[in-house]
Amino acid sequence: MLIGSQLDLFIAGVNFPSSSCVNLYQRTTITRNNWVMFASTETISGSRDPKYTQKMFVQYSFSIKQEILAEIIDADTKSLAGSVEFNIVRLLTAPNQTLKLCVRKTYPAYSNDDSFLRLRIDNFTDSLDEIRLQFAASFLKSYLLTPKTYFSVWQMDPKEKKFMPVLKGEVYVGDVPVWEMIRPKAIDLCGKDFSRLLRVVVHKIPKIHQEKIMGHVDFTLNDIFYGKLSSKDIIKFSQKPGEPLQKTKIGTLFLRYKHASRVPQFLDYVFGGLDLYSVIAIDFSNRGNSYVKPESTHYNFNGKGSLYEKITKLLAEVLISYNTNKKVVCNGFGANKFDLMNDCVIEKDTVCFPLSDNPDNSSYSDINTLSRDYQKIITSLEPCQVKAYTPVVKEIIESLRKDGHFASTSRFYSIILLVEEDIQDLREMIDFLGSIRTQISVALLFVGVGGGASYKNLKTFGVYSGKLSRPTTSRGEILDLHSIVFLSLEEVKGSPLEVTKELLKVLPGIINSSMVKRNICADQGTLKIKSKSKKSGSNSPKKLVAVQQNHHQHQNLQQARPHSQSGQIMSSGFI
Repeated sequence: MLIGSQLDLFIAGVNFPSSSCVNLYQRTTITRNNWVMFASTETISGSRDPKYTQKMFVQYSFSIKQEILAEIIDADTKSLAGSVEFNIVRLLTAPNQTLKLCVRKTYPAYSNDDSFLRLRIDNFTDSLDEIRLQFAASFLKSYLLTPKTYFSVWQMDPKEKKFMPVLKGEVYVGDVPVWEMIRPKAIDLCGKDFSRLLRVVVHKIPKIHQEKIMGHVDFTLNDIFYGKLSSKDIIKFSQKPGEPLQKTKIGTLFLRYKHASRVPQFLDYVFGGLDLYSVIAIDFSNRGNSYVKPESTHYNFNGKGSLYEKITKLLAEVLISYNTNKKVVCNGFGANKFDLMNDCVIEKDTVCFPLSDNPDNSSYSDINTLSRDYQKIITSLEPCQVKAYTPVVKEIIESLRKDGHFASTSRFYSIILLVEEDIQDLREMIDFLGSIRTQISVALLFVGVGGGASYKNLKTFGVYSGKLSRPTTSRGEILDLHSIVFLSLEEVKGSPLEVTKELLKVLPGIINSSMVKRNICADQGTLKIKSKSKKSGSNSPKKLVAVQQNHHQHQNLQQARPHSQSGQIMSSGFI
């Protein structure tokens, strides 16, 4: 379950005041739609095109709408020079996660020319990409009597132009060391930049509490994974007073094993062009009662909308941004359309129907339009009994098949049913999901809106059940974990906001698991099926799952945090 991620934010300006800084605010439902400051850049003077180097982070959450406000401050006058507002998903889905936004200046403007704010975002800090390396060494005769050795890894700091410590390996006892494998994160080792120069320093421990440097080897991960580097001389530097620097070979460092592993995360797929196609289906059966009664879940309380309307709007507000066409589909079921003028039912026994007057269009890019259509159609509906939910899902899937990108690699379908009663056709639903699982990636999310219902069958897949429920078809096929998810309004004390947040929290994890299972990787801004290469030796670059990014040239990287795998991160001086 993905609750939140810390994202790295990089900012630059074009035609800013000669002395400026940028203050950042965010507005969400958690902040009660108030702007709350979360970061600020340093002040840069003497430049109209500043590149701010202050490390900044924004806490990202999939389950809520997040808006960002950037205020450009004129440091000389201590006044607001201009501002920019945007939805964070716009930045996540932009090419290379980079945006150039025009600044809305305050009057009087400091310049008549246009000014722009440049933003880039990345998941450096939360990256789980891992590098595995194992080294061994053989020393020349004069250095053989070295009973205890270990090595440390250093990286070239592009800003300080000097090597900084990264990690320290375990001590090996013996003349021919084969050190334990190290498994640092790629972000810690090289900032995910395979061209960054690394240095392995070999140390010896002749006596307790005495450590001496024997020599070192310089290389890059490009040399290891894309070149043919399998061994390299260990060089010792020495210099006597008044004499030039001497380089002496003391032995050879061998690379026994190498592996670069990309650990995919939900944001990697968003960066790669994930197309989240969401369908919301509203149950209008209302247990056969009138929609205008206060006890109805479709009752419009004080003109502020019904429970169904509120939940639908909150869901659509989040999900629209993750769709390629910035739309969400919304249908109704459990009712017949009624012709008020002629006092007759005009569409009887239909499984699903669009909320709008256009029968061929049930997609929305604007939640206000969605709300208006909901309020309009409810005046012309006659509730009817819903005997099963499987026909509803089947009809939704059949309508989706008309899309030319139905089985696209980059697409994931989330079908959300807002229901009054428990499911009675669970076996049929599971069998149907099993029949389409090889065609598309889909998750079925139920929201129990009706009060008083037991939801006994659906609670098997409850968000709060604490059980890992894997649905099994009649043929014994086991579906993906969380193929079906359920949450009732009563479990969150009747709050539409909370039910939306808690339900959507599970969706990134479902999508991530599905993409990994389908062997889909995010590489260079696209989602594609990862080719299966033949097993190769430990020195083969074919083991590499691409970790490099084509836009990681920024020098301001996140400071590494302690690491519990083999090899300890040395915090001193690390950038």
